[in-house]
Amino acid sequence: MAITEQLLKELALELDECMTARGLKIACAESCTGGWLSKIITDVAGSSTWFEASIVCYSNHSKTQLLGVSEAIIDEFGAVSGETEL
Repeated sequence: MAITEQLLKELALELDECMTARGLKIACAESCTGGWLSKIITDVAGSSTWFEASIVCYSNHSKTQLLGVSEAIIDEFGAVSGETEL
């Protein structure tokens, strides 16, 4: 299944229903997506009740300084790897 803008919009609406029904909140950190996830979420009316914040950390420096990703992990596995996930 291809990830399209339309699919992401549909998923964001489902996420809205789930978060609202459960009274939960989320925040995210993005890199390669460049803020696309946050844009899709904030396009949903009322998402401010459950979507707290997002940070786009693209450079390795921002990943270490703002997100606390270890420089050693980035050096060993690369910035775009499962090991860098928080």
